[in-house]
Amino acid sequence: RADTLAAMSPRDRADALGAMGPEDSAAASDAMTPAERAATLAAMKPKDRAKVIGAMPADKRAAALDATSPADRAATLAAEEQAAGLAGLSPADRAAAVAGMSPEDAGDALDMMTPQERAETLAAMEPTDRAKALSEMSPEESADALVTVTPEERVETLAAMEPKDRAKALSE
Repeated sequence: RADTLAAMSPRDRADALGAMGPEDSAAASDAMTPAERAATLAAMKPKDRAKVIGAMPADKRAAALDATSPADRAATLAAEEQAAGLAGLSPADRAAAVAGMSPEDAGDALDMMTPQERAETLAAMEPTDRAKALSEMSPEESADALVTVTPEERVETLAAMEPKDRAKALSE
């Protein structure tokens, strides 16, 4: 995998790491040279960068953050703080917090959760709030999230989605 990632552009590496689970993405990042890692982290969305850096061993986290620009560092830390703040909440409280976010932030927050936290949070959300959050996730993430809710909740969520978002969610 390291050879494949090394041959990619920073943007493609960022997309590949963003699609991996936290532990896999941290391991892949660890296998990169410092220059490749810095370029890849710079090309990532803050939530993906936070996911990768958050899964790194403590001794590597600081170096990875130091390799980012001040603006990227601030956005990464904000995404980590948001995820940490939601982690200790009950599913109902997480659902209420996510429902109060912008659709983009809600999608990012759900994406940073563990699969179990995401499933519990989505199950506790109202269908319209669940639909808004899923509309901001990638087609793969949205489809994966939809299968974590009951069939009834899935139907309610799809019914609450805009047609283009419904098509995106069902395309995977």
